[in-house]
Amino acid sequence: MGLEEELIEDLQPRGYQHQLLEKAFRQNTLLYLPTGSGKTYIAVMLIKAMLQEIEPPFEATGKRTVFMVNTVPLVEQQATYIQRFVPVSVGRYSGDRKVDFWSREVWLEELKNNQVLVMTAQIFLNNLSHGYITLDKVNLMIFDECHHAVTDHPMRQIMRHFADCPRTKQPRVLGLSATLLNSNIKPEAVEQAITSLEVTFQSIIATVDHMTQVERFSTNPDEKEIVYSPELLTGTEVVERIEKILASTRGFLDTINLETPNKTSPNAPSNAILINSKKKKFSKLLINFCNDLVLQLKTLGLFGGHKAALSHLVQLFRLRKCIDDINADHVILSLISDMTLISSKKLFLSWHMCVVAPLSTHHTSSLLINFAQRVLTEDDVNVTISSAAAWLLVGRTEERTEPAEENIALELYDQELPPFCPTGPDGPKVTLTMAIPLIER
Repeated sequence: MGLEEELIEDLQPRGYQHQLLEKAFRQNTLLYLPTGSGKTYIAVMLIKAMLQEIEPPFEATGKRTVFMVNTVPLVEQQATYIQRFVPVSVGRYSGDRKVDFWSREVWLEELKNNQVLVMTAQIFLNNLSHGYITLDKVNLMIFDECHHAVTDHPMRQIMRHFADCPRTKQPRVLGLSATLLNSNIKPEAVEQAITSLEVTFQSIIATVDHMTQVERFSTNPDEKEIVYSPELLTGTEVVERIEKILASTRGFLDTINLETPNKTSPNAPSNAILINSKKKKFSKLLINFCNDLVLQLKTLGLFGGHKAALSHLVQLFRLRKCIDDINADHVILSLISDMTLISSKKLFLSWHMCVVAPLSTHHTSSLLINFAQRVLTEDDVNVTISSAAAWLLVGRTEERTEPAEENIALELYDQELPPFCPTGPDGPKVTLTMAIPLIER
């Protein structure tokens, strides 16, 4: 049965999805697509296209499809998605089900009863290491977020088991990733990192010919357009604006009465008497800050006023450390707010673009404010920022070649200490990385 006949009738793949599916059907592939562009959709269609291999009973000629994820919540999420579109039994396996302590017999029953198994990568690695399942009984291995497969990650350790499986019996490999890079690396090292990932999964990276094919389908930001009237101020007008702010601040300070308490030295005797016990008005000191700033603006202009505002900000922060009166603290905070406005915002600078990021510590989100009040001329440069991986890969899928066997042997299979196989390469094996976890069990 051909690939076209195997596709699910109620799934209508987009053009680029169908193109990438055909490539994944022919060879090991790492799909590089943005979040929300349908990577899992392609994986489901590939499961369906290779369905004839998992339909027979497992104890006969039947094989199994394994979908591997990195976190426990993703196990249920991906299993539910697969079950929705593929008419097979889907097993779900994660550490919270205590599967690490299941016997060979329990796992054999699971393999008999389920054609697709969704689990964390560590669980599948454990099964391979114990000999509960062998790679020649797997028709398709799908690695979600495959960019994690570096150093001794379980996904990479799983791929090392391919060394003991003849190439003709090895399962098809499909990796899914929206980033490909697992850490911040220098631009000149991106190509090497990508090639290393291809070697690990013995695959080639495939993506779209043009990002415009997926931009309208992938995750988009919440875009809002706010129309405003551009206002170009002269130096005199800026000074007038600042004077109005300071006048308002002085008016506020005139309405309050804050005094600096007289404090004796901590080492002074308890009966010590201050020679000058006259209390100074603290609010007067703050008003002097405002007056001095106005003077500097008129004398030295905007630049001098900017520096004066920064200087007074430093003084205000130091004053906060020396006072005990909570009311005085509130007043200083208010004045700091005004000084900050004067010293750092648009009163002095004409901003074209301001990026505030990140707004959340858990999501790569940012607020982009575009002040487009000026028409671009031929001397202006419009810069579009894209990832180095996208620049290297988009539109260049056909240029990439499969990793050479010698590179796979050198970078993936070559280990400091060969695995211990008590019953031969087809049975249980203990690697240097797995030895300690096995003892701790």
